[in-house]
Amino acid sequence: MFRCSRPQCRLSQSRQSYLRAYSTPVNQIVESLHSDNSSAIQHLNELLQNTPKPLHDTRFREIRQQCSYDRYKLSCLEFMCGSGSARRTKTFSQVMFSIQKDFRKSQTVEEELLKMCETLVLMPHSVNDNDVAPFPVTSAALKVIAKNVERTNYARLFDLLLRLKVKFPRDESHIESIFDTLLLGTERERFLAIFGRFPEDYERLETMTHPTAHIASHYNLYMLNRVVSKLTSLKLETLAKMYLDIYYNAIREGMHGLTPSETKRVETQYNIASLRYIMSFGGLLDAKTALRSIDNGSKVFSRKAYLLFLSYFRKKHDLENFLPIVESLVSDPSTLTLSAKVLVSTELLLLLKGVSPDMTPLEYSSHICGFFTGTPNLLRDLGITDVLYSVPGNQLTAAKSDDDQLKSLKENLKTKSLPKSQLLASLYAAIFQHHTVEKEDIESLFTKLMQLAEQTQAYPASGHHTLSPTNFSGQVLNSFVCHLVVNRHMYNEAYDLAMIYLNHKVSVMGVFPETFSSIIYWKSTTNVMEAAHLYLALSKKQIPMSHHSLVGLILALLENQHEAEARGFFEMLTKSSYDFNDGYLIHEAVKRGWSIPNHLEHLKNGEPVTEEYKVRWKLELDMKAKLLGIHRLIAKPEFENATINAMSDHDSFKDTQPDEEFLPDELLV
Repeated sequence: MFRCSRPQCRLSQSRQSYLRAYSTPVNQIVESLHSDNSSAIQHLNELLQNTPKPLHDTRFREIRQQCSYDRYKLSCLEFMCGSGSARRTKTFSQVMFSIQKDFRKSQTVEEELLKMCETLVLMPHSVNDNDVAPFPVTSAALKVIAKNVERTNYARLFDLLLRLKVKFPRDESHIESIFDTLLLGTERERFLAIFGRFPEDYERLETMTHPTAHIASHYNLYMLNRVVSKLTSLKLETLAKMYLDIYYNAIREGMHGLTPSETKRVETQYNIASLRYIMSFGGLLDAKTALRSIDNGSKVFSRKAYLLFLSYFRKKHDLENFLPIVESLVSDPSTLTLSAKVLVSTELLLLLKGVSPDMTPLEYSSHICGFFTGTPNLLRDLGITDVLYSVPGNQLTAAKSDDDQLKSLKENLKTKSLPKSQLLASLYAAIFQHHTVEKEDIESLFTKLMQLAEQTQAYPASGHHTLSPTNFSGQVLNSFVCHLVVNRHMYNEAYDLAMIYLNHKVSVMGVFPETFSSIIYWKSTTNVMEAAHLYLALSKKQIPMSHHSLVGLILALLENQHEAEARGFFEMLTKSSYDFNDGYLIHEAVKRGWSIPNHLEHLKNGEPVTEEYKVRWKLELDMKAKLLGIHRLIAKPEFENATINAMSDHDSFKDTQPDEEFLPDELLV
């Protein structure tokens, strides 16, 4: 057959797309609407973007008719063809409600919801079209999603919603709860919550363009406030300042339509975040100057600002400046809410313990009982009372050393509430410090703690609020691990406690990466397979752990000829850290032909690793594990604030841990 070679006889690319779209059967196009096959969806993309208007309209009507009895496909079609955010908001909600209705009695609701989000992401005019503005998602749709998606899939869900260009609504508790969980979760989850992308989506930290427009377009004010607080607590000044600016601009753009009371609340939240930032990076004098300039006469702001200063002076062990603020707060009891009384009492008790290291556990517990009258029952159920009574003559009575000022403060701040878990952690630490507790008794105390927490979380009405999922802090676990690992070098016993923890269905808020990482690190030197099993079990439970403990575990597996297991953990490590460049381990991986991520390719052709370097590198790793992992556990007796001051701009968030962030969240609303 004669074939003309003249250029004008060749079909243009757009014409070829036209013919492909025209020749594609309607039923095949329809099937692509609920498919994760990107090539099938591309056919539909060509139909919509590369065909003349008449054919476009004709085929579109045919496709829509075919989809009329399938709400999933119809919603997908309307989602991708919607010309405005209102249409996308409506169709997104429709498909979420449809899935919940049709799969209500099935176990596949969660997977269907996530699969549909993944399908929508593949659709043209969503993530592939940068000109499409983010669309607001309704609270009702988010409620459906949050109700059906398990904790283990929170990161996957949040990433999909961002890639769909969702704009999170203001004051939406369901997505905010998921966001808080991610912000206190694993390394990858924290990175996703802060930057709106997974670590592997950036090649290297030093070349990363911070997604300011991306964050500002999707996050609501609550999320921005939480990110600023987290970065401030991590002492990351540059990032904290960048997000504080985003937060400020978002407030300016989002003030329209707010009531006066809502406006006041938003301003107060921002002012407190700014004050916290100034106090962390500027100092007390700058904070006082800022306080005078932004104080708008609001009692709410004044109370929160005072509480912020209380936390500051408590950490400085500055009783002289601390007490006048407390006196000022209690002088007008009507200005103190119940939660404020609890926080002031907590700060005061932690300060008393900090300035009086010789205070006995009995004295400390009596002070706690004086402020929180429900404490005796909690101590009895936890077995702590038995330990306190082990010394003849000890009784849970008011401390004899109370002066008039302390008695007055107890009277004004006393509540029927239970103490916050920071106080419980510091009480355990005091017991271990002043009493020689046998290892069997330590295990008994920990078992009772886990049993009571499990009972409380299964039946909230019958348990102790201190141990509820939203209140049971990782600081309590730290007090046990620190005592066994640091003070007594009882690594096997610490491992046994970790297994007890895993055998109970207990949720803990903000487990420090160092808590279990220290156990894994030391266990890998004696029984590497037990350490490996522990790491996997903790990972499955979404417990954050230190980067250095995993590196040490991989090296220990290699030294013990467990190469297959070491390779699996190496793959886990490279997926969870965006700037991992430990030379010795990379050398070992290259030598064995393991897959190296793209951002580490430049290390494959480096200089050979000498034996001297191996020794020096192992020593450095050991010191990092000790200094970054365990040393912070004993930085302060009360374990209330172990932030990472040494983190640089080239570190990943691999050793971060939840901080009290000066002011708990209940006072930020």
